[in-house]
Formats: sequence, C-alpha cells, structure tokens
Amino acid sequence: MNPILRKLIYCGFLAFLISCQAGKEKETHPNMIVILADDLGWNQLGCYGGPYRTPNIDELATGGMRFTNAYASAAVCSPTRAALMTGKYPARLHLTDFIKGGDFPDSLLYQPDWQKFLPLDEITLGEVFREKGYRTALFGKWHLSREKKPPESEAFNPDKQGFDEYMVTYKPVPGVTDPEHDPHNVDGITDRAIRFLEEYQKDPFFLVVSHNAIHDPIMESRESIKAFRASGPDPVYSVNPILGAMVGRLDGGTGRLLDKLDELGLEKNTIVFFCSDNGGKLAWKDCCRDPE
Repeated sequence: MNPILRKLIYCGFLAFLISCQAGKEKETHPNMIVILADDLGWNQLGCYGGPYRTPNIDELATGGMRFTNAYASAAVCSPTRAALMTGKYPARLHLTDFIKGGDFPDSLLYQPDWQKFLPLDEITLGEVFREKGYRTALFGKWHLSREKKPPESEAFNPDKQGFDEYMVTYKPVPGVTDPEHDPHNVDGITDRAIRFLEEYQKDPFFLVVSHNAIHDPIMESRESIKAFRASGPDPVYSVNPILGAMVGRLDGGTGRLLDKLDELGLEKNTIVFFCSDNGGKLAWKDCCRDPE
C-alpha cells in the first residue's frame, strides 16, 4: 500500500476514535420515572376524552407521546406488573393470576399450578438500571411477593429485585382505613418519591411510583368528594363522585412530581412514563351516558 495512503487511513481512523471518545464524554444518562396507576381505565382520563378532569396527566400527554393502541399483558395486576418488571409474558413466567389468587373451590374447572410470586432469579428493570449505575427506587404497590404482607413477604420485596430504596403500600381496608387521611396512599407515595428526587437529583435514577389508586374499595375524603362535585362534572356521563375524587388525587400527585422535576431542573433529562397496570376494572361505569 502506498505509505502516504496508509498514513492518511491511519490518521482518519485515529480521528474517528477520538470523535467517538468525545461523544462518550458528552453522553448523558436520562432519568426514568414510571408512574403506574392501579385499575385505571384509559377512558377515565381527560386526554382520552374521559369524564374526569386530569390536567396534570393531560399536560404530560400533550407535551409527550400518547399511546392509542397499547395493551396490558394481562387482565389482573400481578402478572401485568411481573411482565413490566421483567419484559416477559405472564405465560412465560407462569404467573397468570393475582397474588394471592383465589382457589375458586366452586369452579367447574381446576386451576393450573401457576407461579404465585416473582422468582428472585428473574432479571428486573431495577437490576438492569442499577447495573448501569442508576439509583433505583420503587414506592407503592408491589404485589409480587410469595406472601402479601410482612414479615412473610420480605424475602421477595423490591430490595431483593434490584431496587436500592423501596416502600410497599397496600389498598385500604373498609371499616379500618380512615377515608379522611389519604386512604389509597397517593400523597404518601408521592411524598416519598419527591424526597428521593431531592436526594439523588445529581445522579441518574430509575424511579417507579406505583399507586394503589384507583383500585377498589372506592374511598376518598369528604373534602375531595366535595371538590369534585363543585368542579361540575360533565352531566352526560354517569360518574361516581367518589371515584372522581380518587382520580383527582392521583392526578394531583402526578402534578406534584412533574413540578418537582421542573424545580430541580431535571425535566429535560427525565423520561416520564404514565400508565395503568391492567386497565379499568371500574371504567365501564364512567363510559356510558346517563340514561336520564
């Protein structure tokens, strides 16, 4: 080969390597927040023409990408959440019912022998992000442990699946939980998530904000219900004002997180993904016009 040509090729290759290295030095790692609602139907959100006012979620949809042809991987929560965490279909995980799923003793069919927890050897999003140097956290509903509540559930909690920090919450219990004090833990989950953002704002982070709302029981404070009634819900829909108040609190929590990102200057380097786990168990009550 001509020595001059060889030298030109070498210099060109060296320049290419230098440019690649420079690109790596400028490379940024975007933060990721997954806001996961429980039993929320697509047709309950304002941005999809629903009967409830959800200005914060609507703003997120307006400024981002709105999915109009997306599907949950299952009809109940545990298999959907397992699929979201692992990227595997529920059937591949053999986790196909909610934990603890009923035995249905009166059923004419036998229930198959399915996996009633997420095995620890499954690789989760938490583990993948943490391996890449991210701070990881999950606050809220988990529902993937062998047993539902501690201390039996602790061996399969989020800290065993790649999450540096976690807080597990549960749905309210009628007759036990006070509906006047954040019955579905929306505010508590949001508060914990905001503290995490403040503490790790200078580090890349993966944060799962996993709400119990708007899963039944239908329960909210009198003040929230009164505020929903005062907002003047669309009269052509037959809506439940308690459910409307629950959706409103969920939207408010989402707004607080978005505001915190703006306050910390993280909004341009953070991907926010809002979704429901398995669709609206109660949404059919809202999508019909009032017969009167």
